[in-house]
Amino acid sequence: KEHLRKALEPFLEGYQSGLETGDLEFAAYCAHAYCFQSFFVGKELVEAEREMRTYSEAIRQIKQEAALTWTQIYQQSVLNLMGCSVNPTRLIGESYNEEKGLPQNEATNDGTAAFNIYFHKLFLCYLFSEYAQAVENSTLAESYLIRVTPTPLVPLYYLYDSLARLARYPESSAQAQSEILKKVALSQEKMKQWAHYAPMNYLHKYHLVQAETARVLGQLFEAEEFYEQAIFGARDNDYLQEEALAFELAAKFYLFRGREKFAQTYMKEAHYCYGRWGAKAKVADLEARYPQLLTQSPMVTRTIDTGTTNPTTTTGNRSGSSLDLATVMKASQAISSEIVLDKLLASLMKILIENAGAQKGFLILETQGKLLIEASGTVEQEEVAVLQSIPIDSGDVSTAIANYVARTQESVVLNDASREGKFTNDPYIQAHQPKSILC
Repeated sequence: KEHLRKALEPFLEGYQSGLETGDLEFAAYCAHAYCFQSFFVGKELVEAEREMRTYSEAIRQIKQEAALTWTQIYQQSVLNLMGCSVNPTRLIGESYNEEKGLPQNEATNDGTAAFNIYFHKLFLCYLFSEYAQAVENSTLAESYLIRVTPTPLVPLYYLYDSLARLARYPESSAQAQSEILKKVALSQEKMKQWAHYAPMNYLHKYHLVQAETARVLGQLFEAEEFYEQAIFGARDNDYLQEEALAFELAAKFYLFRGREKFAQTYMKEAHYCYGRWGAKAKVADLEARYPQLLTQSPMVTRTIDTGTTNPTTTTGNRSGSSLDLATVMKASQAISSEIVLDKLLASLMKILIENAGAQKGFLILETQGKLLIEASGTVEQEEVAVLQSIPIDSGDVSTAIANYVARTQESVVLNDASREGKFTNDPYIQAHQPKSILC
């Protein structure tokens, strides 16, 4: 019922305890568990690979061959993503060679290693759009699934198995399509249970598969909602690689529908997230497949820096008439400390609420990469609360809508928020039942 990240420190403690007590097998298993869990919670790949290299050497020194093999498989998968292999879908490189490893695993009857090999090939083949091979490797992995039953690998297997099969849906026969939907539905029943007990780890995964299912069934509105929920869920819980994937799949969805502006917005977000993760091979793959969506605009450029979580946006050629409130606020503070900023904000809020015919209004500004409520007021109250710096997830506003507008730079206008638009399932909308929303 807790985020998988919270298990990382106990694994390191277990590793140290095993070394101190002489239980070297336990120490090696804990070191491996730390490495694979770090990978799947979205740790930046350069750091993850460095740690895997360190712990692989430590496991080698205490002569625990099984745990060493498992960790090397993960390390090679990371190296593939980082662009350090000839073919990103084959586990052949500096750390591991599947052509040599598979026969050795069969000889030692190491089903855990076999599962990890086939799972990572499922994962990599899917990520690099080799869907037929992804499904083939998924089928091979399934026969070894029992060997990893008590681990988070099981939900991840069902996630990528479902996504790979749904990717094959359009080109499949009617009978095969029916079988795909049945298999995905069974997997989703399991994912829904996991999401019930640990939504921070599994709910966005469930929503992403639901989005893809709705897509192949032509349920376009439902697909849009599920993509948004998957994106926000992954972002809110710091699953960077799954946030990237959700953006990518949403972009493909909009591109297929001919909505290129939406597709470009989402694909740029995917490109940025993969870059932050450190997946250089995937970044290059997107650039090769979708150059029309990833061409940098002369007006807006975004810098990818894997050392920070905040994007830098630069905008040029802005006319004087479009001078925004954030600029006014900064200028006011710089010009003179005599200006009473809270009175200025209060006056502006009253004017905006009155002119919009709103019951209440909020001023949301971005500060150091975070959206904060800086002012709020209602039509009933004369007083306006200003300079609050309250996080948008405080419950006063719809986090989903605010994040959507900030990300896409597009306005949201809803005449009946609880009945129309893509945010009807948003917790804020359901709890407060607002009539109309303008953001």
